[in-house]
Amino acid sequence: MLHEIDIDLAAPRAAAQAADRHRRIWQHRGIARLDDQAVEELQRSDSLHPNMSETLYALGRAAAVLNPNVAEQALMHLVELEKDTSLAGQAYLALAGIHRKEGKTEQAAREMQEYSRIQNVRGP
Repeated sequence: MLHEIDIDLAAPRAAAQAADRHRRIWQHRGIARLDDQAVEELQRSDSLHPNMSETLYALGRAAAVLNPNVAEQALMHLVELEKDTSLAGQAYLALAGIHRKEGKTEQAAREMQEYSRIQNVRGP
Protein backbone atom coordinates (compact mmCIF):
# COMPACT_ATOMS: atom_id res chain seq x y z
CA MET A 1 0.00 0.00 0.00
CA LEU A 2 2.73 2.48 0.95
CA HIS A 3 4.68 1.54 -2.16
CA GLU A 4 1.65 2.43 -4.31
CA ILE A 5 1.37 5.82 -2.59
CA ASP A 6 5.08 6.49 -3.14
CA ILE A 7 4.71 5.65 -6.83
CA ASP A 8 1.58 7.82 -7.11
CA LEU A 9 3.34 10.82 -5.54
CA ALA A 10 6.54 10.36 -7.52
CA ALA A 11 4.83 10.02 -10.91
CA PRO A 12 4.08 13.73 -11.55
CA ARG A 13 7.58 14.85 -10.60
CA ALA A 14 9.13 12.10 -12.73
CA ALA A 15 6.83 12.98 -15.64
CA ALA A 16 7.78 16.65 -15.38
CA GLN A 17 11.48 15.85 -15.25
CA ALA A 18 11.24 13.41 -18.15
CA ALA A 19 9.25 15.87 -20.27
CA ASP A 20 11.76 18.63 -19.55
CA ARG A 21 14.70 16.34 -20.41
CA HIS A 22 13.05 15.31 -23.66
CA ARG A 23 12.27 18.94 -24.50
CA ARG A 24 15.89 19.96 -24.01
CA ILE A 25 17.23 17.08 -26.08
CA TRP A 26 14.88 17.68 -29.00
CA GLN A 27 15.14 21.43 -28.77
CA HIS A 28 18.89 21.06 -29.06
CA ARG A 29 18.28 19.17 -32.29
CA GLY A 30 16.04 21.96 -33.54
CA ILE A 31 12.75 20.10 -33.38
CA ALA A 32 10.16 22.36 -31.74
CA ARG A 33 7.32 19.85 -32.18
CA LEU A 34 8.38 18.12 -28.99
CA ASP A 35 7.85 21.37 -27.10
CA ASP A 36 4.14 21.02 -27.83
CA GLN A 37 4.22 17.45 -26.56
CA ALA A 38 6.17 18.47 -23.46
CA VAL A 39 3.68 21.24 -22.75
CA GLU A 40 0.77 18.83 -23.14
CA GLU A 41 2.38 16.29 -20.80
CA LEU A 42 3.21 18.94 -18.23
CA GLN A 43 -0.32 20.35 -18.39
CA ARG A 44 -1.66 16.84 -17.87
CA SER A 45 0.68 16.35 -14.93
CA ASP A 46 -0.45 19.67 -13.45
CA SER A 47 -4.12 18.73 -13.82
CA LEU A 48 -3.54 15.38 -12.08
CA HIS A 49 -1.50 16.87 -9.23
CA PRO A 50 -1.97 20.66 -9.13
CA ASN A 51 0.28 23.11 -7.32
CA MET A 52 3.52 21.15 -7.75
CA SER A 53 6.16 23.83 -8.09
CA GLU A 54 8.58 21.77 -10.19
CA THR A 55 5.83 20.94 -12.69
CA LEU A 56 4.74 24.57 -12.94
CA TYR A 57 8.33 25.71 -13.52
CA ALA A 58 8.93 23.05 -16.18
CA LEU A 59 5.62 23.96 -17.85
CA GLY A 60 6.54 27.65 -17.85
CA ARG A 61 9.94 26.97 -19.38
CA ALA A 62 8.58 24.53 -21.98
CA ALA A 63 5.76 26.85 -23.07
CA ALA A 64 7.82 30.07 -23.07
CA VAL A 65 8.60 30.05 -26.80
CA LEU A 66 5.49 28.56 -28.36
CA ASN A 67 2.78 29.64 -25.94
CA PRO A 68 3.84 32.56 -23.73
CA ASN A 69 0.34 32.90 -22.22
CA VAL A 70 0.47 29.35 -20.84
CA ALA A 71 4.02 30.00 -19.62
CA GLU A 72 3.05 33.22 -17.90
CA GLN A 73 0.07 31.60 -16.18
CA ALA A 74 2.18 28.68 -14.88
CA LEU A 75 5.04 30.88 -13.71
CA MET A 76 2.76 33.39 -11.98
CA HIS A 77 1.02 30.53 -10.16
CA LEU A 78 4.44 29.24 -9.12
CA VAL A 79 5.38 32.67 -7.73
CA GLU A 80 2.15 32.71 -5.70
CA LEU A 81 3.00 29.31 -4.22
CA GLU A 82 6.71 29.80 -3.61
CA LYS A 83 6.81 33.49 -2.56
CA ASP A 84 10.49 34.29 -1.83
CA THR A 85 12.21 31.00 -2.65
CA SER A 86 14.98 30.60 -5.20
CA LEU A 87 12.49 28.81 -7.48
CA ALA A 88 10.24 31.90 -7.36
CA GLY A 89 13.30 33.94 -8.31
CA GLN A 90 13.92 31.69 -11.31
CA ALA A 91 10.25 32.08 -12.27
CA TYR A 92 10.59 35.87 -12.16
CA LEU A 93 13.69 35.63 -14.34
CA ALA A 94 11.84 33.48 -16.89
CA LEU A 95 8.86 35.87 -16.82
CA ALA A 96 11.17 38.81 -17.45
CA GLY A 97 12.55 37.05 -20.52
CA ILE A 98 9.08 36.32 -21.86
CA HIS A 99 7.90 39.89 -21.33
CA ARG A 100 11.07 41.35 -22.81
CA LYS A 101 10.49 39.34 -26.00
CA GLU A 102 6.89 40.61 -26.09
CA GLY A 103 8.07 44.22 -25.78
CA LYS A 104 6.66 44.64 -22.27
CA THR A 105 9.82 46.29 -20.94
CA GLU A 106 8.26 47.86 -17.82
CA GLN A 107 6.81 44.55 -16.72
CA ALA A 108 10.13 42.81 -17.45
CA ALA A 109 11.95 45.44 -15.37
CA ARG A 110 9.59 44.86 -12.41
CA GLU A 111 10.17 41.12 -12.62
CA MET A 112 13.93 41.64 -12.72
CA GLN A 113 13.59 43.76 -9.56
CA GLU A 114 11.72 40.91 -7.88
CA TYR A 115 14.39 38.46 -9.04
CA SER A 116 17.13 40.73 -7.59
CA ARG A 117 15.20 41.18 -4.34
CA ILE A 118 14.89 37.43 -3.88
CA GLN A 119 18.56 36.93 -4.72
CA ASN A 120 19.52 39.52 -2.09
CA VAL A 121 17.23 37.97 0.53
CA ARG A 122 18.44 34.44 -0.18
CA GLY A 123 22.09 35.32 -0.71
CA PRO A 124 24.41 34.15 -3.52
